[in-house]
Amino acid sequence: MDKDIIEAEFLACVGLCINDFNYEKKDVLVLHCENKKLLEFLDTLHCNVYDTSDKKEKFDLIIDMKNDTTKDFLGITTKDSIVIINLPNLESSQENALDSIKNASFSIKMPFKVAQNYYLFLSNKFHPLADICLQKIDMIESLKYYNAKIHEAAFAMPNYLKDILKGVAKN
Repeated sequence: MDKDIIEAEFLACVGLCINDFNYEKKDVLVLHCENKKLLEFLDTLHCNVYDTSDKKEKFDLIIDMKNDTTKDFLGITTKDSIVIINLPNLESSQENALDSIKNASFSIKMPFKVAQNYYLFLSNKFHPLADICLQKIDMIESLKYYNAKIHEAAFAMPNYLKDILKGVAKN
């Protein structure tokens, strides 16, 4: 399976298949993206995709593939926004990853792993496991990899990482 397709489906669906988050016509800011499949997939979901915050004031979903800080996003999110950022590898760069999580200005902070990369789900309202809309995932016909069980598995951490994340991330 093409890793770009896996990453594209994960990052889009993790951010858009939460609670009543109707993905059609959502304003999505995608930054530092080299994965063209992500942009194509968001387009098939009929999202309004932006690559800069100059054209819009607030976004429903922000995906930043390189950034590991959230200080730049505070002015362009709403109380319902979801942000997904790159996270340093929790296994090889624990201190850097923990700093990124601690410094994120959101109440819900959940690391997850897609293939070999770690990401951080951030929200002030939605939890990526408690608020997942299972029916919405099943309704997306173009999915090649992503499904509800894989979504749950991505947020599962081994015990040694769960212990390190206690008090830092809501897991």
